[in-house]
Amino acid sequence: MVFPIGPVRPPTHEIEYSCDFNGSNKYMTRRPSTAGSERIGTYRFLVKRGRLGGPQQLVHVLRTSNARHTAMLVGFDSSNRLRAVGTGFGRATARTFTSTTDWHDICVQIDGNQTDDSCCTIEVDGEQITSFSTKTNPSNPANFNLFNTARNMGIGRNTASTDWFDGLISGDSLIVDGTNYDASNFGEFVNGVWRPKKVEGINFGANGFMFDFADSSNLGNDVSGNNNNFTTHNMDASNQRSDTPTS
Repeated sequence: MVFPIGPVRPPTHEIEYSCDFNGSNKYMTRRPSTAGSERIGTYRFLVKRGRLGGPQQLVHVLRTSNARHTAMLVGFDSSNRLRAVGTGFGRATARTFTSTTDWHDICVQIDGNQTDDSCCTIEVDGEQITSFSTKTNPSNPANFNLFNTARNMGIGRNTASTDWFDGLISGDSLIVDGTNYDASNFGEFVNGVWRPKKVEGINFGANGFMFDFADSSNLGNDVSGNNNNFTTHNMDASNQRSDTPTS
């Protein structure tokens, strides 16, 4: 007797932990010890917002000694639009993100060699964003100072100690130095629902990193294999959470 075989469901990747950023004084910092790409990088963040309004930065890279000068940022503006802004380019989505219960998988690819729309691509939950309230492209190929030994990188605020992110950032959030990866490298649609998948086969570059937040005593630990650990500020084991996009 032959029994029918139903559809095979792909294996589901489980993320165990996230990190709670409180929107007032909890953040992480790192300054690269070796130079990386000035022009090309991938920024992938899994986030759940805790408070609306803003601006709130997920990541901010300092451009000059003036702490308000931006080399690169990904975050939300005061109108709850997703932004990616850097030297000579900028994007703010027409779509707003106003849920404090939904997780979003944000993937931003930066390429300073380009002067058209491909200089900055934004995908959310596996779908490329094509509608923007504001959009500018650089007039010439440019170094964006993405990974520079003289530039600080902050997670959860900007480097002027403002624009604090309020919400959860999940394990498998990462940044890649020197390579563009689209969202399909980090997730997939399962029965029409976007799901994170195991991160593998990624060339993180010299300054790339990935968080898993599994070590509550070292939440800034980099698990990419690079040991590009971040310094945490005002964080302890109480900031580790089991609420994730796969829980």
